[in-house]
Amino acid sequence: MPPFVSSYSSFKIVLTAVFGVLLACGLPGGVQAVHAQDFEVTGTVVSADNQSPLPGVNIREAGTSRGTVTGPDGGFSLAVDSPQDTLTFSFIGYQTKTVPVDGRSEIRVVLETESQELEGVV
Repeated sequence: MPPFVSSYSSFKIVLTAVFGVLLACGLPGGVQAVHAQDFEVTGTVVSADNQSPLPGVNIREAGTSRGTVTGPDGGFSLAVDSPQDTLTFSFIGYQTKTVPVDGRSEIRVVLETESQELEGVV
């Protein structure tokens, strides 16, 4: 028993107090609150040229580090914080597009190709 505790009952009181402080502060051994991602958005990203699915499109939730990439069928699924969040879609050769979720659980996004004229190389 530690020297600052004179009896077993005092030791239990001290131990309970320490555990209570750890629990209240959220320190190791305590319970910590976790911010839940509770709104699932799914959808498809297609090309404006021929409506074909675009695999590999980067999708980011605005203001966070969360994101995903479309699959081979152009489909995606992403858990966001709120149905009012905004998603940014980017893909090489296409214009970046920002789309508000606006409470929708399913979104179809059409990306326009970037029109960049290249100068000839001599």
